[in-house]
Amino acid sequence: MTTVQDVIKIMDLIAPRWMGFPWDKNGLSAGSEKKQVNRLLVSLDASLKAIEFAHEKQCEMIVTHHPRFYKGFENLNEDIPLGKIGSLIARYNIAVFSAHTNLDSAPGGINDVLADVVEMTDRYIIDFAPPDPWRKVITFVPESSLEKVRQALFAAGAGYGFGEYDQVSFVTHGTGTFRASDKAKPASGKRGQFNEVPEARLEVFVPASLVPAAQQAVLSSHPYEVPVIDVVMLAQETRFGCGRVGAIPKPMRFSEIVKRYKKACRAKGVLVHGDNAKRCKRVAVWSGASVSVNDAIRHCPDVLVTGELRYSEAEHLINAGISLIVLGHGACEEIIIDPLAKRLQSELPDIKVLTCPDSVPQLRHA
Repeated sequence: MTTVQDVIKIMDLIAPRWMGFPWDKNGLSAGSEKKQVNRLLVSLDASLKAIEFAHEKQCEMIVTHHPRFYKGFENLNEDIPLGKIGSLIARYNIAVFSAHTNLDSAPGGINDVLADVVEMTDRYIIDFAPPDPWRKVITFVPESSLEKVRQALFAAGAGYGFGEYDQVSFVTHGTGTFRASDKAKPASGKRGQFNEVPEARLEVFVPASLVPAAQQAVLSSHPYEVPVIDVVMLAQETRFGCGRVGAIPKPMRFSEIVKRYKKACRAKGVLVHGDNAKRCKRVAVWSGASVSVNDAIRHCPDVLVTGELRYSEAEHLINAGISLIVLGHGACEEIIIDPLAKRLQSELPDIKVLTCPDSVPQLRHA
């Protein structure tokens, strides 16, 4: 039986929540982690159309990019769009989980998928999020309980291995010794005498923000009354963030780059500024909105691809000699929906994963 919690565990491997920016609202915003899931909808938003589609297709859960409720609302008045959305989510008993800036930032997330459109090489993050220092959590566990404790740590977010790796651990085997008092309740051995127990030393990487969750995972899964937990500071820092900039294998005309992104994103309305014949060597991409203009200029791309731009932002970029492709917020980010759905289907073969066509309205030129 697959539950909402099982889906969340996979999403936290694809786009760990600690990769989201501190102000964001990532995570479960409706429903219970214990709820059973047989059919899952992946959508950019929990829009009215997506909610009705999920209900029609008997989906118990929606995974979205944009969080549905950034701010609290006063009521569930169904004559108000937000009130109607909240009412329908509750009435249809649909769980809603969002991965927002963490899905923008994570390796293989939206910005990397956008970069793949032009086969970007030597790509680099434009705007780094505040670093999350690494820690190493170490515990000593009877060999018979090693796998239980290790899986509990992975479920708590430990074991992320820098880049395209997860569930990373290191194990060494040895002998633990102890003498338990008459009041103790040892998991093995005898009270009042010296005991030797085959043990494994288990080591995992953990972002500093998840150390409390990792410690609790050990305590709840470990057979010992008082397990040893060491936390060691590491030199590495997590480097993740929004936007990508890099080279394309062969210089490409600006018009060809426009064509590629319009097709890949199925964009109905594209705003551009640039010479169609200009041969471009470096491209920057920024999913959605709020591009860091000064950082983008600093990396000197020939072209910037994004979802939205303010007038003043466009002016600064044009004055810096950068050509622009503005795809629309929804089109720019909906490019992740199909690959995310395929990944979830691969990881959760016992459920049916669906996508909702045209769940987000796109503006187009008349």
